[in-house]
Amino acid sequence: MNHILFFLFTLLPVQALGFECIPAPLLYYYQESDFVSVVKVVGVKFTQNREHQQLKVEIVQVYKGKEVPFIRVKTASKFYVAEGSTWLIFASMGDKGVPTFGYCSGSQQIDQYPNAAKNYKRHIDLKLEVLSFLKKNKLENSNSYQLNLPDVGIHTDTIFQNFENQNRFAVYQVDVNEDLSLGKITTLQAFDNPKLDQLLSERLRKYDHIYTNRESIPTKTKLVVIYYYHPAGGNHPSYISDMN
Repeated sequence: MNHILFFLFTLLPVQALGFECIPAPLLYYYQESDFVSVVKVVGVKFTQNREHQQLKVEIVQVYKGKEVPFIRVKTASKFYVAEGSTWLIFASMGDKGVPTFGYCSGSQQIDQYPNAAKNYKRHIDLKLEVLSFLKKNKLENSNSYQLNLPDVGIHTDTIFQNFENQNRFAVYQVDVNEDLSLGKITTLQAFDNPKLDQLLSERLRKYDHIYTNRESIPTKTKLVVIYYYHPAGGNHPSYISDMN
């Protein structure tokens, strides 16, 4: 029941605002943002045209970028941030070096949904753990050409289901050549179940090329990919996915 409540609560803001954002992996939001941080909102005021809120913030933890005293919010479709709330922010750098974000940025309030507190906290804790890993390993600019591996269908493949595993995510770094062929794949963090890790590594090595609108890239690059372990619950088996 808690899983259902958590899912319903995550949908409520989308329904309330009257439009829908297409979910993306955490890594995408991180790579697309100039500033990533957990902040406590200590002051709120609107700009004169009410198109933005200006937030005075206390920085809890920065994962990308530098500490700032103020952040702006695009208030499209009645998206507002309340004073006293705590947020995980994914923002682009706006006018005068002020980070700015909107509803579809991936940002989210992290001190809400008390009726689904256990699962929501687990969800947030995983995000923060991954962000700490990315910062610690200096992976802030890990996809400068906006490349992606092919959809390998891992989340629906039964070969990756029904495993016991403690480590909640695995991280790989893929060498990409100028012609978009794949080179060496390096494990930065493995799943602690050796069989699961072996199967995933073997699957990734079956793919020898990046599929994109580009025909080539100017220089070799390294692409980071992350897969998450989702434990079994109710009648659902455990599985892995690139969505957290």
